[in-house]
Amino acid sequence: MLLTALGLAAGAGYGNYLFISAHDARVTVLVLARQVDWGQRITETDLVTARIVEDPAAHMIRDEDRAAVLGKTAATGLPQGSVLAPEHLTADLIPAAGQHVVGLAVKPGQLPARGLRPGERVQVTPIASNQTTAEGAIRGTGFTARVLLLGKPDTQGAITVDVVITADQLTTATAAAAGPVILTLLGPGN
Repeated sequence: MLLTALGLAAGAGYGNYLFISAHDARVTVLVLARQVDWGQRITETDLVTARIVEDPAAHMIRDEDRAAVLGKTAATGLPQGSVLAPEHLTADLIPAAGQHVVGLAVKPGQLPARGLRPGERVQVTPIASNQTTAEGAIRGTGFTARVLLLGKPDTQGAITVDVVITADQLTTATAAAAGPVILTLLGPGN
């Protein structure tokens, strides 16, 4: 009787396991293995998977759609661990057609102390290198741009900030790249 009871308990436990496994509502979705900045192309090393319960209200990309994700561009900055959604990606390359990337050398004090992040919009204001007074300090015309990439600081703390500009800004931006500039972070709607 003891053997029969043990057999029935084991059979019931195995049956429950099969029943629960068959009704598991979790799906395998794509999650970011590391931070991905705006404009960065998604590669295989950026992706890991997680099993989660799917919520119809949330947009998630399943693991079986991995091939469609690879090579796409991040439409916004995405932190590590983010569940990937279709609205996070774009097929557009950065720079897109009609856009250019210009590198601007920026010294400490010529950009916000908090730094800049890819995707943020900035006002680029060229300044005179021998600036002694506020009047006459502006050199040339300023323009707005979007930060693409930040270089590593050199021995004096200066960095190169790559910005995306439109074709009509190319002459102004090239002139600004030749000398010192101030980068001002623009808020939403500016």
